[in-house]
Amino acid sequence: MKSKLKHPVFIFSILLLLLNDFYLKYAFPGLLTGKLSDFAGLFAFAYFFSSLLPRYKKQVHIVIAVLFIFWKSSYSQPLIDTVNSVGVPINRVVDQSDNIALISLLLSYFLFSKFKYKEINPILKYAIMGVSLFSFIATSQRPIFQTTPTYKFVNIENSYQFPYSKEKLIERYNNLQMERVNYLKKYYAGTIVFDSIGHTYLSDHKYIKEAIAKILDYNKLKDTDTIRIDDENTHFYITGDNHSSKINLTSIIKYGYLPDTIIIDRTADSIPPLYNDLIQLFEDRIIKKLNNN
Repeated sequence: MKSKLKHPVFIFSILLLLLNDFYLKYAFPGLLTGKLSDFAGLFAFAYFFSSLLPRYKKQVHIVIAVLFIFWKSSYSQPLIDTVNSVGVPINRVVDQSDNIALISLLLSYFLFSKFKYKEINPILKYAIMGVSLFSFIATSQRPIFQTTPTYKFVNIENSYQFPYSKEKLIERYNNLQMERVNYLKKYYAGTIVFDSIGHTYLSDHKYIKEAIAKILDYNKLKDTDTIRIDDENTHFYITGDNHSSKINLTSIIKYGYLPDTIIIDRTADSIPPLYNDLIQLFEDRIIKKLNNN
């Protein structure tokens, strides 16, 4: 049996991907380990599927490039929400600078094209394939033994101004919430119910009901100077009048897998890069859409 899976660079990329995802990211958090999985993963993923479809290696690399760009954009968030809602835990951080890892696809294409088929023991081949598939799944899922705590950034005080009334802002925010509900209704395998008392849509799991969207009742809130909103992992306030309105972001959370919560003041001297990723995600998911509606 012949195969190209014995290429030493491919084997190294798989081992590096596993090492980084299960140890280095958490032992040495930072820019390098954050990007390492993208470089190693893209190379290994493209090389692996090219070995399965060698006649279509060019198409494989192009499709993977397009899918990676989509995955790393805010446009993939509804898909991620849908998959998570049916019990499959996947996640990623929106960061356009991750697209620099696309250069790995060029290396993969070049090495795959130049490397000759080698004799390989069938057991070894299937072992490599099994480990490879595991590494691809593990890099997008939350490993059950992850040790990352929850990070909460406070005292953010980011303000976003809108050239329309507070009533209009609430209307647009409710429209965003309904878009999310309608999307999940289309693809969610379970049941979504509406709690008329709390004006909240809930995913009706067997053992727990999880809030997925809250609709604001402007008639009850119109006389309130400041409206506080807890939206998924963000906390912000809405203020305004009949002419303009504003959102004031006060805190943002990145949920981890330990009961510990690390609270970081926005005014601190050193802020983890994660903060900018979370702010960008909030602006893409909420602010930009409120401006475009």
